[in-house]
Amino acid sequence: MFNNLLKLGFLNISTLILISLIVWTTISYVEGEPVNLINLILIILIIPLVLYLAKDVLEIYKNLKN
Repeated sequence: MFNNLLKLGFLNISTLILISLIVWTTISYVEGEPVNLINLILIILIIPLVLYLAKDVLEIYKNLKN
């Protein structure tokens, strides 16, 4: 049970980080600054983590319905 809560916590934090990086990169680009390469690398690295955690959490909640 604790493992599932830990996964849900990591999913929430990583989703928040991903959204904030995307917004930050977009706002910086619109303001005329060059695209920050570090932000793009972090976005690319966080997306698979979010997808993996979301898949696991969705399976857990589907099993709770049954």
